[in-house]
Amino acid sequence: QMYRKAIELDPKYAIAYCNLGRLLANDVRKKYDEAEQMYRKAIELDPKFANAYTSLGYLLKNVRKKYDQAELMYRKAIEVDPKFANAYCNLGSLLANDVRK
Repeated sequence: QMYRKAIELDPKYAIAYCNLGRLLANDVRKKYDEAEQMYRKAIELDPKFANAYTSLGYLLKNVRKKYDQAELMYRKAIEVDPKFANAYCNLGSLLANDVRK
């Protein structure tokens, strides 16, 4: 509710979309389609928001099994914020356990 209210008050608040996406994608709710929409909206609003790319990458990898797209999202997160360690971690995990081989 709080994130939706934040979005209602400020529809351009990318962080609220990303956080709502995380909440929707959690193990209990499993609202993956809506979560993906929230991540993509956050990226649309703030193309330099590395956390949104990483969160989308995580969903693409672990839920959708779209490994190539997940890799692109992790690499984009690193491109927009080379100091964002989480993106490197997730990319490393993807490449180390690469099921595409």
